[in-house]
Amino acid sequence: EVDIRAVDPNFVKLFKLAQLTIEYLLHSQEFLATLCTSLEEKTKQSDQEVEKIKQEVEGLQKELTEVKKESHKRKKMLIAQQQLLYVGNDSYNKCPFCAKAFINNS
Repeated sequence: EVDIRAVDPNFVKLFKLAQLTIEYLLHSQEFLATLCTSLEEKTKQSDQEVEKIKQEVEGLQKELTEVKKESHKRKKMLIAQQQLLYVGNDSYNKCPFCAKAFINNS
């Protein structure tokens, strides 16, 4: 063992300061490693959530495309029906024997 009384008091202070500095650096390193692990986990969760949302958006876009196509078809059908209504009775051929009406003469 070393007799502390024989060693320079400034050297003892310097040695204690070095020990405290090393302890602080080890604590900081452990804290930062924990923080880094936590942030990596959050990043993974965020990436999974983003992927899930992308798939959901893709599905909704497909559904929207189908709904637009259906809407377009129905709009065309509605226009055709309105044109038939506006044509009037002149375009129909009435049967002289009954109340039925036909589109053509046959």
